[in-house]
Amino acid sequence: MKKFWLIQFIANALIVFAFYEWLGIRDSRASQLIISLVLGLAIAAGTVFLHSRTFNMKPGRFAVILLIFLLVCWGLNAIPIDRAGVWLASVLTYNLRKPVKPAFMVSVLTLLKDFVQWIVVPLLLLHRHHSLFWLQYIGVVLAAFFIPSLLIHWTPTLTATWLQVTSFALRFLVAYCLVTTGFAALWRLTSSGSPAPSQPKTVALP
Repeated sequence: MKKFWLIQFIANALIVFAFYEWLGIRDSRASQLIISLVLGLAIAAGTVFLHSRTFNMKPGRFAVILLIFLLVCWGLNAIPIDRAGVWLASVLTYNLRKPVKPAFMVSVLTLLKDFVQWIVVPLLLLHRHHSLFWLQYIGVVLAAFFIPSLLIHWTPTLTATWLQVTSFALRFLVAYCLVTTGFAALWRLTSSGSPAPSQPKTVALP
């Protein structure tokens, strides 16, 4: 568990760094396009290989599942939630005879979209139908991904620049450790969690 956590901690940092460098590659020359393509494929292959281990899958199967997940995410994020929230607020206001704020309905629809995107869709793709696994997965997502998001977006009222930089660095480090712990927890959840039973070494006495 500790070894896997350390591998995730280092490997994910390297992938993020490589992705950041990949975004900075220019594409004005053919050689730069080739370098960008090769590096992009290497980053994608490294990500698939690393997190296929996280979910205890073969890399090919995980790549297909990841592609489906990304397509679903693209479709969900293409939904005009702002317009839908305004329309739904007007319908509820008309039917309930009470004012319903569009901003509230947009927040509700955004929360519903996030729940479907990060909870329902992954669980369906993982083909796990045990209620205990679903509860454990939801707990891991909330603790390891939702809380880090709150930490990163939280801006404490600090006046000094060095305090702001220190605060962000500490919050980012804590958030990254939580995310790494979440990946390790997902590896634990999707694996058997116990070693295979060994054959008894004792010989039965006559």
